[in-house]
Amino acid sequence: ELQTITFRGVGGLFDSKYHKIGFVKRGGRLSLLVDCVEVGSQPIGDVGAISKDGSIVLGAGERSKRTTSLELQKLKLTLDPEVVATESCDELGGGKISFKEQYDFLPPFSLTARGIGSVASASQITGSDGKTAAYSIRRGGNLEIKTSAMFPDGLPKEFGLTGVFRMKQGALGE
Repeated sequence: ELQTITFRGVGGLFDSKYHKIGFVKRGGRLSLLVDCVEVGSQPIGDVGAISKDGSIVLGAGERSKRTTSLELQKLKLTLDPEVVATESCDELGGGKISFKEQYDFLPPFSLTARGIGSVASASQITGSDGKTAAYSIRRGGNLEIKTSAMFPDGLPKEFGLTGVFRMKQGALGE
C-alpha cells in the first residue's frame, strides 16, 4: 500500500542554491533533515517489501512524471539511519563525508565521470564546493531504472537516504 507523507515549510529548497536533504526511517517515523537540521518527523507504517516491478526515477516533475531540470551532486542510501541523522554538511563547504554500508544511486544512472557521455539529458558540472563533481540533468530526460535491477533483495526495515542537489523554483511542478 502506498504511503504519502508531506513535510511543510521546505519552500526554501528551491532557491537555486545547493542543499543537502536526508530522510531517516527509524521505527515508526520518517524524519526529514534539510542542511543537516531536522525540520520534521512524521509517523509512517511499516515499509514492507518494496515491489521490484516498479521503477526508480530521478527528479520527476509532479505533472509530467518525467525528469525535471536539477543539479545532483550526491544521492546515497545507507543501511544505518544514524549515519544520515548524525552526519555533517561539510560537502556544502568542501569537506568529505564517509559512509558505512551504503548504496550510491549515481553510477547505475551513468552519472559518473566515465559514464556521463552516455547520458544525453545530463552533463557533468562543478558541485557545491567548487571541486566535487555534480550532474546537471535537463528537463525531459528519462532517468529511470527498474527497481528490481537496483534493489533485487528490496530495502531493509531501517535506512537513511541523503542527497545534495540544487533546483530552481517550480522545477518539480513541471
